[in-house]
Amino acid sequence: MDFGATVLWMGLIFSLSTATFSSAQTEPFITSLCSKVMPWFAALSIETADLLIRKAAHFSEYFIFGILVSHLLNKRSGLTPVSQISLTIPLGIIYAISDELHQSFVPSRTASASDVMLDAIGFVCGSFCFYAYVSIRQAKTVLSDTNPPRSNTPATKTSRVDQRKAR
Repeated sequence: MDFGATVLWMGLIFSLSTATFSSAQTEPFITSLCSKVMPWFAALSIETADLLIRKAAHFSEYFIFGILVSHLLNKRSGLTPVSQISLTIPLGIIYAISDELHQSFVPSRTASASDVMLDAIGFVCGSFCFYAYVSIRQAKTVLSDTNPPRSNTPATKTSRVDQRKAR
């Protein structure tokens, strides 16, 4: 499932780079939706609002992609976390470059180095958040293994008086 989810997400990113999702096609829908959901957003110019939403989308889609690729490598590669990260980040950057290269061939889209940078930042943030989560989870597991939970059943519960008598 992890491999399938990653491939599906890559397909979604690819499809979002087509003419169907160009600014000219999505701007009317995005601005009307945002003005209804977030009225303060209507105070921005349409161009500014569209730009903010598009840049947030770049960051978000690659943030999720970073989590998915990191999870895939963590689960299936057998590499150390440092090796996984050093492999994951170049993969994300290469995919971001290929996404912008794809957009350069779509008539209503343009390639942008700043979008590659934003995609890469989103990917790195998603990857680091995944590995931070894994590290915290592993630390909790280690702590719970070294400190077994105390039982409050009468058979195992000892009072301070009992402990003093045992000395």
